[in-house]
Amino acid sequence: ASTIFYNLNHFLSIDPKLKNLWVYKANGILLAVSFFIFRIAFNGYNLYLMATHSWWHLAVKRKMWRTEPMSKKVLCTTLSFLAVGHVMINFVWFAFIVRAARRKLSRDNKELKAS
Repeated sequence: ASTIFYNLNHFLSIDPKLKNLWVYKANGILLAVSFFIFRIAFNGYNLYLMATHSWWHLAVKRKMWRTEPMSKKVLCTTLSFLAVGHVMINFVWFAFIVRAARRKLSRDNKELKAS
């Protein structure tokens, strides 16, 4: 969902005249908010569910981990590490997006017209 705002941001940033529009600043805010909702909060929640439901049931509650084949154990472990990495890289990107949105909001129209 945040990709729409990212693409719009790209097109708005190409032309300096478009940076004067209120849409440019609003798009920066919407990009940050949608990125947080869908990539930080939602993916973080999914990671939490994966750890508390899938791993807890497999490894602790049902003790199925001993009976599963090694290929399934390796696959589950690899996918879990990839999911953690995915959430972590989204935090890094979110920091960049928030910094860019703050920079957009701190500009006034005189600075925008000069660029």
